Formats: sequence, C-alpha cells, structure tokens
Amino acid sequence: LYVSNHVSYLDIPVLALLTDAAFVAKDDVRDWPLFGLCAKIYRTLF
Repeated sequence: LYVSNHVSYLDIPVLALLTDAAFVAKDDVRDWPLFGLCAKIYRTLF
C-alpha cells in the first residue's frame, strides 16, 4: 500500500511508471477533462 502526499501533479504518473499499482480516487475525478481519461488509463478504482 502506497500513500502519496501529492507534492505535485507528477506524483501519479511517476508512481504509475515505477510501479504496477492501481490507484483509488473519488468518483468525481472520472468526469474531469483529461484527468478522468488519465485515471482510467492508470486503472484507477473510483
């Protein structure tokens, strides 16, 4: 289990590239322009 403190917007893409982790986000993120698409690509659980 990894917990990110979100120092920048690059935290999630960097973690996605370095690990085989899935992410958890609030359901609202699914509908955000660009971020929602990226979240789906990174196998985010909503």
